[in-house]
Amino acid sequence: MRPTARRQPKDSFLPPPPPTPVDFHRRQYPSRDSDVSSRPSSVGVGGRPTLDFYKDRQFQQTVVSTINSFLSSHNFPITFKTTFPSAKDILETLKFLLSRMSCSLYRF
Repeated sequence: MRPTARRQPKDSFLPPPPPTPVDFHRRQYPSRDSDVSSRPSSVGVGGRPTLDFYKDRQFQQTVVSTINSFLSSHNFPITFKTTFPSAKDILETLKFLLSRMSCSLYRF
């Protein structure tokens, strides 16, 4: 007769941690080593990959956390919440990022 106690699942059965935004993008769009990398692949003709990851709440939180970490490490005073930021906050953040990249082409 079999024992009735259930065993705990092994670590290999636990779900993997959520992907970071970079990992998620790499999985969606793998790089190709060819001269025609700007042309779409003929493999898998029949549809484009769906870009619904932006609707995923966990993905949104990961992206916002990554952006806030970068901005705070560069002493930027604004932090984003997962709700929609104001237009002023977006504009100030874009100005800051462009100034960090030394883009003198953009005048505000």
